[in-house]
Amino acid sequence: MTWKPCTDADKNIQHVTLTPENPAPGNTVEFTIQATSDTAVASGTLDIGVTYRGLPVWSESDDLCDKTTCPITKGPVEIAWSVAFPIITPPGPYVVTLTASDSGGSQLLCLVVNFDLSSSSSSSSSGGRSSDQQEAKEERSEPGVQAVKLHYTGRKALPSWLQAAQSALNTFAQTAQENLEGVYHSHRHAG
Repeated sequence: MTWKPCTDADKNIQHVTLTPENPAPGNTVEFTIQATSDTAVASGTLDIGVTYRGLPVWSESDDLCDKTTCPITKGPVEIAWSVAFPIITPPGPYVVTLTASDSGGSQLLCLVVNFDLSSSSSSSSSGGRSSDQQEAKEERSEPGVQAVKLHYTGRKALPSWLQAAQSALNTFAQTAQENLEGVYHSHRHAG
């Protein structure tokens, strides 16, 4: 994991951690930012954007006070944010941009974090799994087609990009199932 301020003006960021250090699909990943506030802040927003291989895949705007103690006093501050990566999340390079602003819209800090999501869930001894993870279950049908059914147990709705992927997989599985059943039945009646 590497990180850098968005601009030279964001010199107030001292340290950023990613837990677990080598996340994998199915892990809940926590970002912790240690910074210094030049001013007191009563409230604000934390805007989060995620890209995968350069393509925007997710964004969210949260209340800054849900991620740190408000009011923020002048001096050291810690901001923590976590996200559960569903088990079907593709491995590879991700870039997360975090921007904190006060209630008037003035930017407090901006940060870019680069990390790789590994393809193995063995990156942490406990698997890093939480109740907000994605579960995949395989079921076999008579002609031998495997259908993958996804069950999301998170508190928030499944991100739209994963909903689209799930829908496409379900459509593909259904079409393949119908085609194979047709071939299976035509061979049974032909023989």
